[in-house]
Amino acid sequence: MLQIICTALALFVSSALLYYFVIVHPRRKILAKLPGPPSTSWLIGNASDVYGINWTIETFGEPGLTWMKKYGPAYHYRFLHTERIALSDPEGLKHVLVTQAKHYPRNNLARRLLTKLFHGVGLLSAEGEEHSAMRRILNPHFSHMQLKTFVPVFTSHVQQLIKHFKGNKLVDANKPVNLYSYFTKLTLDIIGVSAFGINSAEIGAYNDAKIQISLPAVLGTILIPGWSYLPFPGNYRQRIARQTLMNIVLRVIEAKMAAPINNPPKDLLDLMLASGPNMTSQEARTHVLTFMQAGHETTSNTLCWIIIHLSKHPQLEATVRAECKEVLKRHSNEFPWDATSELQLLTAVIQETLRFFPTVTNLAAREAAKDDVIQLSNGELINVPKNTVIWMDVAAMHRNPKYWTRPDEFLPERFIDGSELNIADKELRGGKPSTFYYFPFSAGEKNCIGHRFAILEMQIILVHLLSEFQFQISAKANLNPMRQLGTITPKKLEATIHSVYSRRSRFVIFRVVYNSSIPKITLAASRTKISKLDAWQCVNWDKGNYPEPVVSWLKKYGLAYYHRSMHIHRITLADPVGLKHVLVTKSNNYPRDVIARTLFEKMFNGIGLLSAHGAQHAKMRRILNGHFSLINLKSYIPIFEKKILHVIENLKTKNVVDSMLSLDMHGIFTQLTLDIIGLSSFGYDFGAVDDKSNDDLQAYEHSRIPASFLINLGIVYIPGLSYLPLPGFAQRRMANAKLNQIVLNVIDAKLQSKHGQESKDLLDILLMSGENISPADACVHVRTFLQAGHETTSNTLCWVLATLAQNPEVAKRVQEECQNVAKKFSNTVSWETLGQLVMLTAVIQETLRLHPTVPGLAGRTAFQDDQIHLSDKSVICVPKDTTIWIDIVALHRNPKYWTKPNKFLPERFIEGTQLNQSDKSLREYKGYTFVYLPFGAGDKNCIGQKFALIEMQVILFHLLNNFTFSIAKEACLHPKRDLATMKPTCLKMLLHSIKLNPIE
Repeated sequence: MLQIICTALALFVSSALLYYFVIVHPRRKILAKLPGPPSTSWLIGNASDVYGINWTIETFGEPGLTWMKKYGPAYHYRFLHTERIALSDPEGLKHVLVTQAKHYPRNNLARRLLTKLFHGVGLLSAEGEEHSAMRRILNPHFSHMQLKTFVPVFTSHVQQLIKHFKGNKLVDANKPVNLYSYFTKLTLDIIGVSAFGINSAEIGAYNDAKIQISLPAVLGTILIPGWSYLPFPGNYRQRIARQTLMNIVLRVIEAKMAAPINNPPKDLLDLMLASGPNMTSQEARTHVLTFMQAGHETTSNTLCWIIIHLSKHPQLEATVRAECKEVLKRHSNEFPWDATSELQLLTAVIQETLRFFPTVTNLAAREAAKDDVIQLSNGELINVPKNTVIWMDVAAMHRNPKYWTRPDEFLPERFIDGSELNIADKELRGGKPSTFYYFPFSAGEKNCIGHRFAILEMQIILVHLLSEFQFQISAKANLNPMRQLGTITPKKLEATIHSVYSRRSRFVIFRVVYNSSIPKITLAASRTKISKLDAWQCVNWDKGNYPEPVVSWLKKYGLAYYHRSMHIHRITLADPVGLKHVLVTKSNNYPRDVIARTLFEKMFNGIGLLSAHGAQHAKMRRILNGHFSLINLKSYIPIFEKKILHVIENLKTKNVVDSMLSLDMHGIFTQLTLDIIGLSSFGYDFGAVDDKSNDDLQAYEHSRIPASFLINLGIVYIPGLSYLPLPGFAQRRMANAKLNQIVLNVIDAKLQSKHGQESKDLLDILLMSGENISPADACVHVRTFLQAGHETTSNTLCWVLATLAQNPEVAKRVQEECQNVAKKFSNTVSWETLGQLVMLTAVIQETLRLHPTVPGLAGRTAFQDDQIHLSDKSVICVPKDTTIWIDIVALHRNPKYWTKPNKFLPERFIEGTQLNQSDKSLREYKGYTFVYLPFGAGDKNCIGQKFALIEMQVILFHLLNNFTFSIAKEACLHPKRDLATMKPTCLKMLLHSIKLNPIE
């Protein structure tokens, strides 16, 4: 007996040694060339590193993420007795999953486990032609036509869940519920009915029948025959439950097989049984169990992670909810398949959740069927010995900073095509699509067959749930990730449910906090000065305290604070993230406030670009954009040049140069820019440069609405106010009539002119647009551009000259640049000339930062309740009808975004300078779109901003080539507010010829 034992032991040892030296050692010798973590155990290798970690939300993805960063996109380690290559390289993954997929079947352990779990070979355990045949049979179930039929099923089940929440008084009860269990039951109901015609009451044994997730239990199930009969905890209950489940499924299959043949297929099982007479009930049972497992747990887990992420990002949650409610409102009778394409942000949230927390973190490993070589993206070749396991670490791949911008941040906009983040991600990938960088559903012939089913299911569930409820995570919840058999779920997702219409929910979502310590300006303030009616005007800038109070309020109260102006509740906003929300992301919810729109409508005798909103505004914008095309902008340069040269000639002939006679530069610039905008807008020369007292110019000046806040309110709210016998009202009516007549006469002349005339100005473009624009409508647009297109430009020109006079060193640099460019281009201006004026352009931009001529963009009024997230992650409530006041002055001087914000430093706008880089670092190298708003942003930004910039470049180029300027003693440079703009109180200046330049 002893001899037999010794012989057996000798044979075992010799066989083991032979196996090691013939098979294991050569393979390990090849793989040892790859980098990788050292084994922490001679027996199990790195298994304890992989399975021994208890993940938190912060450490999810470890150790794979750390190993990937340390050892690269392909590294080697040992797991138990198997040699693994962990692969997260897109080219390598393409090789394994697509190009050479037939040489990389799922590894033997995974296939054996799946075969035992589903009682037969199914889609997840089959290989080769057997897998292809199954795929052909099952594919029709997931066609677009078939998916459309499931929308009512999804809708019906989620509506039942909503009724359950409400009927059991779980809504607004402040009672935590286990969302994981609800989502599990919901998705199990859906997959049961839509795929097999089985309801959840019949499959109560499902949860008990699942294989235990511990590594010893999994290995025991695979490697030890009769494991389920051993006396381990849970084995008996699991065995009985699995047998019960088998009987239920077989009963359903046999009932369907016995049904009349002419019954139309309703679900996956019907399609399978109708595909041919050769499928046995046992084979059908395997497919049923496969889809039951793969088709509901992954979906329910992802729903859990979505709710968690949205609860952590309340601004995003509110935006998604608004999108869901809007889409449901448009499709109130029946939610169709096509409507899911309108859920752009919700879909992006689902995709980003699957990137951040892929519920299947490691795709079923592949095993090399023969020796192979894999080429990586960097050209490196790695040798793969036969039987080596390829481990695809999805969690690490999805957070690789080489391919994802800010990969550890939850940013759904990366999946919205054309967004800034989407473009940034594409650039990291060299413009390639995300196929082998993002694969929550795998890729190639073994990708998830039901991925479109799952996405559609989640879209329908979430669009209804988020429109009805807000979920607040309970303090007792444990959100740390936990491994299931192949998926990841939160350990304990408990949350309270709140109706989005309840006061409690509004508090939870918005957390309303108004800063009551801000001075609340009321009607009682009119007993002192009318300017104090508005918090914006409660300090007179012309007394020398610009830019207060807004800069002090910004420092004291933050980037968003509340104040009241008479009856108007205002949130003053100077936060870039909040401004993006108001001006771009949710601009449709924030039209211009009624006061601004009414004033513009009355000023221009009709609805124009500044008073229109929504589709009407978008249509006007499309028509008017042509006026500011590159070709048209180039054609206006001669107009600019002709007019400024005429002004220079007038100045020289009047003997004001090198004299002690001061000039009113604001008056000169007002006349100049009015002539320019008249010619370029509707081909009319006001002649203001030659005669500032002519009737046309006087009509324009008298037609303007005064800056009085009280008069403005009267015009808006008191019908017929302009006909009352108050000072200036009759004069304004007559001036308006004269100005309208001027424009209408030009329109009549253009309409009677020959057709086919080349378009020259805005009016030509309007009349030739084919939109049947009436003369009255055209007049409104011309009047709009007259007002908006000359006053802002003339004021900015004033600030540029005043600022240069106060900064002689900068003035000298700009003048030298202009003179050098003039020599190079023979003292004429062309499109190419403007590109050389780098310093001059920076001076204009810096002037607009310090002295924006429109210091507060027209307020926006919330069309419906909303919430705004700020850069510091705080959330503010915006009740319906609240005005958002956009504080450009404070925004442009915020030290958080600008280096030395109160100093005139044009270099900050010259790319590559030290100051430019310093400003960028403050903004974390983001663009300055929402921290620099002289022309606004979004769909209502200044349509003529390029026009204005070129006009100023041409004017200043010629002025600075002929004169230098100094400030006269009687000048007052304190800002003075007009209706919407800001100019120096009194800009009196002395002109000096270049030869007598006081700078030198």
